[in-house]
Amino acid sequence: MNSDFTPPTEAANADAVREQLKRLLEHHVFKGSRRCARLLEYLVEYKLRGETSTPKERTLGIEVFERESDYDTADDPVVRGAANETRKRIAQYYLEPGHENELRFDLPAGSYMLEFRMHAEEVKPQIVQDLTPARRGFSRYYLILSATALALCVLGIIFYPRPSALDRFWSPVLDSSNRTLICVLRTISERADSSTDAKAGVSLPAVESSLGIPFVGYPDTMALVNIIRFLDAKKAKIEVQYQTLNGSLPLDSIKPGLDELRKGPAIFVGGSDWTYKIMPSLRFHTNQDRAAGTVWIEDGQNPSNKRWNLKQERPFADYTEDYAIISRVFDTMTGQILVLVTGIGLHGTAAAGEFVTSSSLMNQIAPGNSPEWRKKNVQIVIHTKIAGDAWGTPQLLAKHFW
Repeated sequence: MNSDFTPPTEAANADAVREQLKRLLEHHVFKGSRRCARLLEYLVEYKLRGETSTPKERTLGIEVFERESDYDTADDPVVRGAANETRKRIAQYYLEPGHENELRFDLPAGSYMLEFRMHAEEVKPQIVQDLTPARRGFSRYYLILSATALALCVLGIIFYPRPSALDRFWSPVLDSSNRTLICVLRTISERADSSTDAKAGVSLPAVESSLGIPFVGYPDTMALVNIIRFLDAKKAKIEVQYQTLNGSLPLDSIKPGLDELRKGPAIFVGGSDWTYKIMPSLRFHTNQDRAAGTVWIEDGQNPSNKRWNLKQERPFADYTEDYAIISRVFDTMTGQILVLVTGIGLHGTAAAGEFVTSSSLMNQIAPGNSPEWRKKNVQIVIHTKIAGDAWGTPQLLAKHFW
């Protein structure tokens, strides 16, 4: 999979953008929601008019959804809800096979300004002019070229950028010549985003769309998209599998099996049987009190402290905050790297997917960016605030290297 994207300001015109809009609106993911279609159409035309400021929520409510000019955006979140649903449908569209090389629409989280991106055109080799100097002046030119080359080498040593914390975290995955398996949990379609059934540890039936594509909850979808986009830009070989949560299966019955995990690195997004098998052995892991209806992130070095907790008796849609654990471990059973991106709730997983693919956020975990932890196991605990269906910028709570 290749997805080197460049802004289409020069390469794509308004006709190309409107043609891509037509493709999205005629696709089944948008045909079922007139509200999302109306918002997407408006945002496309807003961008094509050359507007540079992000449209206001109130303006969208009035011009797109015909609200009164004095309507209360806090009491009527129609714009936020439609924007979140539109992001989900855009992500689902581009995840389906056959759309990899199309002009891409992106609606970044927390923004109402649509972005257009397209595949970078292949750079054609250029004919190099023969600049070999005449033999008479060979020595002089040779000395000049040698001095220039030496200067460039010195500058390269001085100014060559050190790998970022983000690069160091993912380097064991990217260094592998084998495919990277990405596993994500199927859900009971869109209802799972706010269903009281969608609690950690509950087995959810696998439901697919009319085209046989599994439904994935919106927050998990966004985490999946962020991770795929990052790895894709690094030219990693990727395979995505959709899984159900089966609970207390014996080790030899869990899917994917050990033989498959031995083939290369694996990333588990959200809950999975492998996640719940591996996590208890790590310093940071989830624990719960079923009687009290509480789940928390437990620190194995301080198990009495339960400050990172959530009450589970309410649906995920009512949460105002969430927590997540990001783990990168060298698994002794498979001999491969495993990356676990797991929130207590759905939005925690989405925030973790954002954190683990952001250079600025990941720089928080390694002050001084020492290269020593590149080959160590890593755990990161984060927290995020939630407003409706949106999550805030993830905040680092703890980190552990060993």
